[in-house]
Amino acid sequence: MLGFAGASAWMMMRMGVTGWIGPAFANPANIVTALDLLLALSVCVVWTWADARRRGINPLPYAVLTYMLGSIGPLLYLFHRAGREHR
Repeated sequence: MLGFAGASAWMMMRMGVTGWIGPAFANPANIVTALDLLLALSVCVVWTWADARRRGINPLPYAVLTYMLGSIGPLLYLFHRAGREHR
């Protein structure tokens, strides 16, 4: 988790918050990759939303984080959920 968050922070420092948009749509292969990532993250949001509601956790922050920062949202949700179960 920390390694991935560090890589994301490094990318944002080098390219800015929206710097990835141009390269993501630079050619057909990148477009398909970006769409695949969006689909996978959407599946994560749907699962997180349903699971969080069942457990009495507000899913909105994790959905927003997922669409803003990618996989960090679902990973944080899983850590939160595991910590809650441990207690």
